[in-house]
Amino acid sequence: MTWCAKWRVLSGAEAKLTQDGEDWAADKSEAALIAHVKGRVDHYLDPETAARMDEDFAHLAKLL
Repeated sequence: MTWCAKWRVLSGAEAKLTQDGEDWAADKSEAALIAHVKGRVDHYLDPETAARMDEDFAHLAKLL
């Protein structure tokens, strides 16, 4: 989820001139890829999805 939040912020930034592995600017990738990743990110960061994941992790913690 932290990766998703970071991607959401950084994908809207301007592309960098250097290549440091952290340039996730949307204009450096194909539109289809950006649309796919955005869809996944939106799903993972949806409050209902986050709550369900929290419940699942809590259940797993009880089992361990």
